[in-house]
Amino acid sequence: MKRFSFRLDSVLKYRDFQKTKVAGELAHAIRLRVNALEQMVQARETLQLTEKQLQVLLNQPAKMGELLMMQSGLVVQRESAQAALSAYEKAADEEVAARQRVLAAQRDYESMVSLKLKHRAEAQVELDKEEELAMDEFVRSRFQGVGVAT
Repeated sequence: MKRFSFRLDSVLKYRDFQKTKVAGELAHAIRLRVNALEQMVQARETLQLTEKQLQVLLNQPAKMGELLMMQSGLVVQRESAQAALSAYEKAADEEVAARQRVLAAQRDYESMVSLKLKHRAEAQVELDKEEELAMDEFVRSRFQGVGVAT
């Protein structure tokens, strides 16, 4: 009996490798997004704290130098919060792109597996036909000289 061999096994293995690789990239993208989210939340909390401190200073008699220092600190905190938000959005976009790559790699792999199964089924049909022909030939050769009396 002839053994089935899929000629595109190397492509199948490569697609499996690619699927594994992009899954790792997705995990990395998720970690980056989570870290960016934590930094964004921390930056917003720091900004809110700075705004509250400035509000307290405005309600009390304070020196102009202190107010200017708090104002410049508030500007820096706003910029930091905006940068954290931008980093989070970029990380979220990268995560979406990584998910798309995972889905594409999964589709490619599954299509190759499907092709392999189809080829295997076709090879089995051919093998069955060959076996049937061999059996018919055997039966004919075995009973060729035997006549049927009526």
